[in-house]
Amino acid sequence: MTIHVVIADDQASERQALRVTLDGWPDVKVIGEGGMAV
Repeated sequence: MTIHVVIADDQASERQALRVTLDGWPDVKVIGEGGMAV
């Protein structure tokens, strides 16, 4: 199962979104800017 998360360009919003995503999905791997996959 693959989940793609779109992250805002704003630095602060990006950090918040990234933190929330990592907290919810411990095994998240970064596949590129603004994108992640589980």
